[in-house]
Amino acid sequence: MTRCRRKRRSRGPRPTCSPPVTQPAALTLLDEATAAEEALPLEFGPPIIVKPSHELYGDVLLKLGRPEQARAQYEKALARAPRRSLALAGLARAAGSLGDSAALARTCAELAGIRGTADETVAPPQPCGESVVVGSISPAR
Repeated sequence: MTRCRRKRRSRGPRPTCSPPVTQPAALTLLDEATAAEEALPLEFGPPIIVKPSHELYGDVLLKLGRPEQARAQYEKALARAPRRSLALAGLARAAGSLGDSAALARTCAELAGIRGTADETVAPPQPCGESVVVGSISPAR
C-alpha cells in the first residue's frame, strides 16, 4: 500500500491514497475505454464525448514513444469523427515521429484546409506550424 504524507499541522482525516497506475495497467484501462466507447449506439448521433478515447490513447502512446501504435489509434478516432482537428494533429505528430513525410504533408494540408475557415485567433496545431503549404512539409520545431 502506498503511504501518504500530510502536513504536520493538518487536523483533518488522514488522506487515502491509491497506488500509482503502471503503464501496462493504464494501457489496459484505455483498451477497455475504447471498447466501451465503440459499443455506444450511434443511432441518434455520436455521444457527447469531450476527448474521444482513441484520441486519448494515441496521445498516451505518443508520450510513451510508440508512434506506430499511436497512429493506429488516431486513425480509429478519425474513422468515428472525420476531420477532427485534434485527432488530425495527433496523426501528424505520429507521422512526424515515424519519419513518414508523405503522411505528414497530407495531414498538415488537411489541417490547413480546416484552419482556413477557422477564427484567425485559432493557432495551428503542432507539428504543422504556420508555414504549412499544401504539398510541402515544414513542421514547427
